[in-house]
Amino acid sequence: MQQNNSHRTDWWRNFIEVDGLHSAELKRRVFSFLSMSGIALVVFSGLLLVNFQTYPWLLSITLLGALIAVFVNVVIYFSTRQLKYCSIGIALTVLLLSILLVYTGGKENTALYWIMFYPVVVFTMLGVRSGLLLTALALSAIVFQLYGPDFGQADYGQTEKSRFLSGFLLVVFFAFISEYFRDKSHQAITSITYNQKQKANTDALTGLPNRRFIDAIFLTKMENATSEFLPMAVIMCDIDRFKSVNDNYGHDIGDKSLMHIAKLMQNQLRYSDVVARYGGEEFIICLPHASMRQAVQIAEKLRKNIEDHPVNLDDGENLALTASFGVAEVHSVVAFYNAVKQADEALYSAKRNGRNRVATL
Repeated sequence: MQQNNSHRTDWWRNFIEVDGLHSAELKRRVFSFLSMSGIALVVFSGLLLVNFQTYPWLLSITLLGALIAVFVNVVIYFSTRQLKYCSIGIALTVLLLSILLVYTGGKENTALYWIMFYPVVVFTMLGVRSGLLLTALALSAIVFQLYGPDFGQADYGQTEKSRFLSGFLLVVFFAFISEYFRDKSHQAITSITYNQKQKANTDALTGLPNRRFIDAIFLTKMENATSEFLPMAVIMCDIDRFKSVNDNYGHDIGDKSLMHIAKLMQNQLRYSDVVARYGGEEFIICLPHASMRQAVQIAEKLRKNIEDHPVNLDDGENLALTASFGVAEVHSVVAFYNAVKQADEALYSAKRNGRNRVATL
């Protein structure tokens, strides 16, 4: 199967993870969520207890509802670990409370001072996009109450309203700048880390994964997601008489031959298959959920494809190549290297019996 560069990039992302960075970002968001929830529970409870008799009934009921909503979101988070949805629930609860707080005026018309923190909270908990959306909703609702028609809302002085808007927009600006560039920095560090990992696990000549990838990444992935890979077939492939290619044509042609065969094999394998350069002129192919019979058929198809497609040299000459293959089965992660050894033994059996063939033990 033909695999273009974008497919190969996606393929690598199935295996390479930057767990440390993602874990740190998750911890930051969890801390923000729990901090906001804790502060909201304390503040809402305190306001209700201290001002229950002086607050308008609508504000008191809203505070009680917000207190219950925050508590429920925290309980849901600890039960499901659905951080995103619980954070949205908290942000919407505080948004509703802020709108109603401005409507009633709060105690002694101090409502506008209480909602200055809202942009910081939503940007920190939800990121740039959701933060902008919820802040815009809050600002639109508040501006409508401050400058729109009278429908029973609290009355604020012109100076108080202009000062609030100036301060609120300033908080929005700095909250946006802070979260935007923090997010960009996180993405850049993640990209650099990912690229470094990919480079360390890629064969520089062929662009295939290398032996380090098989040992350090592929096996770990297989251990963590056994059902995605096992049972599996392993194919070992070795280019026949490769030393004579280097001796007769030079190492440049030898390198070109390796790249040629790597490309041929990539184009014939499934997206889920793994082909890696295992060392020198030897390749390993892992076929998830393939039986021995299927693997032998695939190996034969690869062998025939290599035989039928010589390397085109610069002088117009064609360099014919062949390869030998050994096949084995894998039924457990711990048996992987035993299967590789069996496939390797089968490969050298193919070499001893005339090369350019597929063998099993």
